[in-house]
Amino acid sequence: MESTAQYWKPIWLDLEPHFQQLHLAQAHSNRAPTGRKHDFADAQRLTRRLLAGELILSFVPDAEQRGWRTITRAKVQLVWDRVRLQNQLEALLEETRIKLSSVVSELLGRSGRRILQALGEGHTDPTRLAKLGDFRLQCSTEELADALR
Repeated sequence: MESTAQYWKPIWLDLEPHFQQLHLAQAHSNRAPTGRKHDFADAQRLTRRLLAGELILSFVPDAEQRGWRTITRAKVQLVWDRVRLQNQLEALLEETRIKLSSVVSELLGRSGRRILQALGEGHTDPTRLAKLGDFRLQCSTEELADALR
């Protein structure tokens, strides 16, 4: 089978249980002369080049490994999305002159979330917002209130 974009995957998944050995050839290793692209001729050329050992074959892991790869990629993407959103949130706060990230190490930690929740509900008093900070913060309540001004 020739790999082109993602189109080979559904066919591969259908054929995989019925065959002991499947090969996935990289498309550029089975090029046809310009203007002579036809399915039947492509299949014949693919077969000839496979037998001659001229094809560059792609590695396709087994189903379990493909599942693990999908989960890992999804997790990495979620982490990137979380970091991107956290950076956008920090930039928005900086734009409104709220310097919360200068005194709170984890903007989306417990204290940060409580303060952000109160800001979202419309509370604007810096001293009241500063009291929402956890006792484990490395700054005083006054420093936190000053950062929220």
